[in-house]
Amino acid sequence: MESTKGAGPIPDSKISATILDFGEPLLACFDELPPVEVLQSLLKIVITVWNAHVLALPIWGSPEGLEQLRTIMCRPDADPLTRAAYEDLSRRRRELFGDDSRAVGEWAIVPRDGGLVLRCDARLPHAADVGPSPRPDRTPSGTSPQGPETARPSRAAPRRRSRPR
Repeated sequence: MESTKGAGPIPDSKISATILDFGEPLLACFDELPPVEVLQSLLKIVITVWNAHVLALPIWGSPEGLEQLRTIMCRPDADPLTRAAYEDLSRRRRELFGDDSRAVGEWAIVPRDGGLVLRCDARLPHAADVGPSPRPDRTPSGTSPQGPETARPSRAAPRRRSRPR
């Protein structure tokens, strides 16, 4: 793992796999893979919460986005399920991923091998101290030389839609 100034080590895991792990409580609500539009909306929430927490880290120095998101998601007239999802994701972020300073840039859900794949660009803060990587496929921006990082669905089967993992 590489380290960043003022942040924890940069995990060796792909950001796409980390995001799917982070969002697992929400993704687990579905017995089967939901329509792509629903999955995109769900991941948009997951990635928005993730990025708000990342940008609030001292190394990024932008805590105002997290405060704005908290204000919106936890307002008195907010849907109770929306509020609970935000609170669960925020707790999960603090407890399991608190030192991960990678933000998600561009992302997409793409079909692959009979399933769906989440592709994400990892973004590091400008102050990141990125030295030589033990992983030759990692560049300083966090993306591989071949393009965005991918996470393959673990239950993908030909001609069957499966939930990305």
